[in-house]
Amino acid sequence: MSPEQEAEKILELYHGDTAKAFDLISNNLQILQTRGHILMTLSGAVLTVSGFSGRLIAGTHLFSQIAIIAGLILVMASSFWIFARVMRIKWLSRHLDLPPVEAIARGIEDRNAKQKHFHSAGILFCIGASFYAVALFVMLIFPATGALAPRSKPNYQYENNDATKTPPENQAVR
Repeated sequence: MSPEQEAEKILELYHGDTAKAFDLISNNLQILQTRGHILMTLSGAVLTVSGFSGRLIAGTHLFSQIAIIAGLILVMASSFWIFARVMRIKWLSRHLDLPPVEAIARGIEDRNAKQKHFHSAGILFCIGASFYAVALFVMLIFPATGALAPRSKPNYQYENNDATKTPPENQAVR
């Protein structure tokens, strides 16, 4: 169904009440906006987990490195796409000077475009999250293969210049 046909059906459903028809399209746009927020939040969670565990995951296997990097790139691309294409604000009121069917049809076109962009970003996110999950699976399957060496202990110097002792609670570290 074309946007114009959908606009006519919506106006027919609401007995010609243009305000209610605009409310329906506005609600549709709000749903897309909310889902975009959710996808960006999930992307933020992936980025946060990578900050804490990414080094460990990538250090287990070369394939894990490639998978986690590819996953992060795709997840972040999804966020940027959502931000640029779905979260962009275009007010429905800019169509108010048009005849009702045409004004509602333009709102439907905006909604449909945002829906396509959301769908594309969702696919990017799912593929990226899958790469990320594969990196985790490889880490769990091969936990010791090529694992990163533990970090060395820092060489503290204490007031008594004896680096072999642990720092006492009341002694300052230089």
